[in-house]
Amino acid sequence: MFRVAVFVALVTTAPHLSPQAQTRVFSFYSATEGSGFAVECRNPEPGKPSTLSPDYKFDGVQPERRGSAGTGELPTGDTWLAVMMLHAQPISTRRSIPGMRRRDLTLDLKPGPHKIAFSCGAAWSHEITFYWEGLPR
Repeated sequence: MFRVAVFVALVTTAPHLSPQAQTRVFSFYSATEGSGFAVECRNPEPGKPSTLSPDYKFDGVQPERRGSAGTGELPTGDTWLAVMMLHAQPISTRRSIPGMRRRDLTLDLKPGPHKIAFSCGAAWSHEITFYWEGLPR
């Protein structure tokens, strides 16, 4: 049986900023891609290699990073954008989004409220509360 996920992020119109104002998070929804978050990171130091995929905490737990996230050298103050797509089950196809880094997160998305936060290095965003619900198609 197919299920459709309904995603509601309890956010304001302003982005969620870390205290250091280096990690900005926006809720993201695409009819073809699903639900997720766009995470904007700022490089705090010149020439410092930076992982190009943010870490995250889901419902208070930060999973161990698996695989390569890619690194890059960015001038001080330069930003990069990653789209973190949420999935309740693993997906078989991965689509790229032009101009953005994409990471697909398979999470234990049971119906109900959840919390998520993202980090770019040491700068964590505020915890964002969202509601996930599976509905029959």
